Amino acid sequence: MIKRRMFLGLLVAMGATTLMAADPAFDKLDAGKKELMQWFLDNEYGHAPVGRPADMTFQGNSIVFAGKVKVDLTVKLPAGASKEKPCPVILMGDFRAWNNGMHDDKYSHEQDKLQKDIDAYVTSRGYAIVHYNLNEVAPDQPRRRMIASLKQQGKPLPPYPYGVFEVYGGESDRTATSWGTIRAWAWGHSRVLDWIETQPMLDAKRVAVCGHSRLGKTAICAGVTDPRFKITYSNASGCGGAKLNKFKADRSEHIHQITRGFPYWFCQNYLKWRGHDLEITHDQDEWMGLVSPRCLYVASGSKDDWAGPAAEKAAADKVAAAWEKQGLKGKVGYHCHEGGHAFDLRDFKLFLDFCDTRL
Repeated sequence: MIKRRMFLGLLVAMGATTLMAADPAFDKLDAGKKELMQWFLDNEYGHAPVGRPADMTFQGNSIVFAGKVKVDLTVKLPAGASKEKPCPVILMGDFRAWNNGMHDDKYSHEQDKLQKDIDAYVTSRGYAIVHYNLNEVAPDQPRRRMIASLKQQGKPLPPYPYGVFEVYGGESDRTATSWGTIRAWAWGHSRVLDWIETQPMLDAKRVAVCGHSRLGKTAICAGVTDPRFKITYSNASGCGGAKLNKFKADRSEHIHQITRGFPYWFCQNYLKWRGHDLEITHDQDEWMGLVSPRCLYVASGSKDDWAGPAAEKAAADKVAAAWEKQGLKGKVGYHCHEGGHAFDLRDFKLFLDFCDTRL
């Protein structure tokens, strides 16, 4: 009890951080939601230092930041899409995010085939799909290791290896509430949505954002921080995503493990919650609840113990119950596929069934 009181006292002593006015997440929020958003961005994901940047340009199917960082988009359209009949859109970080698109091995070929299968299936259902390698926005672990190796060997680095962190800050000048990589990726999704708004064959008012695992965490962050996304879909996002912290799931990942392996995904303040999952002030159901009054979809794998499927379902159930009390019925969907940590056509079929009547 003394240890717990000392910990809570430390958090009080830290005090509230100053709201970063540039963060677009606070646009048009009511007071209650703004306070809750403030807590999660201060304590878990960090604040974006800029909204839609004035130095962002579009070059065909590419987005360029400050004339330096280029993000290439893959766009697949369904048959019949036209300016007169713009189609709904599924936005996701593609499977190159897992291997940086740099490896030529069996795994990368399998991921490439899966992406093509998903593209074909989504477009066959009448949706456009837009995806891109999120490492171009900000690097994940494999690319960070590559950068560190090049530095150690004294070899030249690729241009702007840390992506938008080098343009807008947040890498070498991180503060306790600077945006982590997940917040930066979510911000990248918003910039892609800016691009979608310029495309006459895409219906920017009917866009669903989705992702798997770390990109499931990203999809939630994007859906919460940008109200233009009509549906948010998190697949097997686990700790820092859809999994409740205050849920007994001993074989699942906890805050001390995820921040040890991937501290840069989150803001530095999140590290202070290591070992205090059960004492955290707000839990992930409240974070996902900020998607209201739009739609939320959560999926799990029955044998994906590390992501904590029971804790993910419990979070989705809590959101659904809270929303039903507000008169928002049928806004939350959930499924659990048989098997482990996967994201494939089984998941897309069920998700698009949900989208058909809501997007």
